[in-house]
Amino acid sequence: MEAVVNREAKPVVVEIRDTTYQAVNLEMTIGAGGRKSIVVKLGKSAHWYDLTVRVRGVEEFTRRFAGRAETGRMGKATPR
Repeated sequence: MEAVVNREAKPVVVEIRDTTYQAVNLEMTIGAGGRKSIVVKLGKSAHWYDLTVRVRGVEEFTRRFAGRAETGRMGKATPR
């Protein structure tokens, strides 16, 4: 589980898109100075993720997170 933090003095809308595996597409409003936890279910992608996070209306803010969540079990080299 990770958290998204809004350090602005106004609410923001955060968009989280699953770029490759199409497991997650969500939007959330985070109040001024607020924080929200996010949980992404990765079972269908063999625990691989490729997420793009954007703040609506702030074109210069884009973050991309990609990798595999370790589970301690053998995994697939590629989920496809």
